[in-house]
Amino acid sequence: VVIGYAQSYYFLIVARLVEGICGGTASVAASYIADVTTDEERPGYMTYFQAAIFLGLSAGPSLGGFMNKVGGFRAACYAAAAICALNLLAMIIFLP
Repeated sequence: VVIGYAQSYYFLIVARLVEGICGGTASVAASYIADVTTDEERPGYMTYFQAAIFLGLSAGPSLGGFMNKVGGFRAACYAAAAICALNLLAMIIFLP
């Protein structure tokens, strides 16, 4: 969200730095999957997890480019913030 409000280049760099520090949750998610699944279930859930990551890496640039064309770079920033909010809500609801 902060990047979407950036009015200067320096503010954009600082906002990106802060958001980069707060990111990097894929390893935490993989660790959680490893902790809560049995040895038999783990390969299946890890496959879904990796598929979701690679789907994001494949589709993300195209969707981001489309959003940039339609609504400017702020649209992609706000869409990413909405996805993060949905992830947080799902985590609160579904995780013990």
